[in-house]
Amino acid sequence: MSLGRMLRRIPAAQARTVRLAWSVDRWMVLAVLGCQLAAGAGTAVTLAAVARSMEVLFGAGDPARTVREAAPALLVAAAATGAGAGARLVAEWATRRLNPKIAGAMELTLVDLHMRAELDAFDDPGFTDRSRAAETGVGRAMALTEDAKALTEGVVQLAVAASVLTVLHPLLLAVLALSVVPRAVGGAVAARIDHQVFEASASARTTRDVMRWFLTTPDLADELRANTMRPYLYRWYQGMCERVEGRALAAAPRFLRVGVVAAVLGGVCTAGLWATLAGLVLTGRMPAATAGAAVVAAQGAGRALGNLVRYGAALFHDGLYLDGYHRFVADAGSAGAPGRWRPARDPAGGGRLHPPGRRAAHPRPPLPDASAR
Repeated sequence: MSLGRMLRRIPAAQARTVRLAWSVDRWMVLAVLGCQLAAGAGTAVTLAAVARSMEVLFGAGDPARTVREAAPALLVAAAATGAGAGARLVAEWATRRLNPKIAGAMELTLVDLHMRAELDAFDDPGFTDRSRAAETGVGRAMALTEDAKALTEGVVQLAVAASVLTVLHPLLLAVLALSVVPRAVGGAVAARIDHQVFEASASARTTRDVMRWFLTTPDLADELRANTMRPYLYRWYQGMCERVEGRALAAAPRFLRVGVVAAVLGGVCTAGLWATLAGLVLTGRMPAATAGAAVVAAQGAGRALGNLVRYGAALFHDGLYLDGYHRFVADAGSAGAPGRWRPARDPAGGGRLHPPGRRAAHPRPPLPDASAR
């Protein structure tokens, strides 16, 4: 998967998550989006009030008088900060109401599609594989909504901080944009490596999970001991664990290289931001008070950027697993329609069923009459 395609998948996964949440509870979706916009507006008002108060505080005059003159702006900044925090709490509340509804709706859809599918479809490997992938996607649904909310909040906060920096001086926006790219790309590449590790260890992990059930279930405990199978089965289980662990350890150097490159490039660009700000102040192109407001905005942009990279990578990663759920839904049909996973019989007369458009590899003759005499 190319880097450009990876980056395009993030907004696609975001839009798909919003549509899924909208189909479940649109009022909670509107509440989350509205509260995030309100929190962004609160941040903008806070930065503007801080800039105004710094102009007063850095001005000449009696210190007591300047503090009194700056007090209204500081009170506005405090009120806006509190309002933004309240809006974030409401958004968190709405998200927690959405999460179980989304997970429940996906669970019901998955079960309903299985019940509507043709009986012989369960013998088809393609149906089983996609069913398991869909189950994994359902398990990631709640994490995906949290990622989408956090990503949207990061975008809003970064947009507000970038707007403030643009008003203070357009050059600061260009330097801020340069600092965004390395960390964003690094996060996406790290998420891709993580998914590759997951896919590479899928078979070993599945075998390990099945073996864990056989080794720990009370139903087979007596046979395990009577047949003295413990040493052999334990070595087998240990081998599966080592295989999964080995895949993860083999990818660790790649994670390190990506992290180091992204951190170095991001650090250089961030240092350029501070150097640009210092240069503007020293050359007299920006007042010291305005530079103080720019520092606050740049720090807010840095925090927003961190959330954007972190949750953007998480959204990309979880979105890959959710694709399995959507592929299964597309093949088997929606929850409100009859099951569309209707494997067709082989035209040559074989009795094995297979998905539409796929021919059976080894057609089998129909079973003979097995009625009781």
